[in-house]
Amino acid sequence: MAKAKLTPVDNPPPTDNLEGDDSLDVLELDQNLDDYPEPELLPPAWYKAEIQNVTQRTNQKGTGRYYAVEIVIPPENFPPDYDTDNWPDGLKLFYNLLRVPTSGDRRSVANIKRFMASLGLAIDTPRIDPNEWIGRPVRVKVEHGTWEGNRREQIARNGIQASE
Repeated sequence: MAKAKLTPVDNPPPTDNLEGDDSLDVLELDQNLDDYPEPELLPPAWYKAEIQNVTQRTNQKGTGRYYAVEIVIPPENFPPDYDTDNWPDGLKLFYNLLRVPTSGDRRSVANIKRFMASLGLAIDTPRIDPNEWIGRPVRVKVEHGTWEGNRREQIARNGIQASE
């Protein structure tokens, strides 16, 4: 598989766009875009990973909120024969099945309770603190699925456990 070599045109200084600079760097590849193959999917299996972030988002209908749990499988946990250049910074997956409970919403609370128990967190508490989830080592079961017509890796249902 060809390696992507990205070179900014004229090597402009890097910008972080935090100061109102809306310019975007032009990248020159070492070959045409249509010559780049799609990256190989990570094989379905259980992998050691870490919860790296949790954010609250609004659902598509705008009727509720959910926790977007960002989980990263680092390259050192990929199979030995898997090309780590497919995901050099690790494979980032999102678990978006945790609705933020509203008053009287027992189903959402029960779902979060199961999730927290699967992480090995105490559930004998009246508090739900998503900040406690960040940095937790976990095992995730990766499967292949399709989203917007593209094959991709995703977390299997009931595919999150506390890491051993």
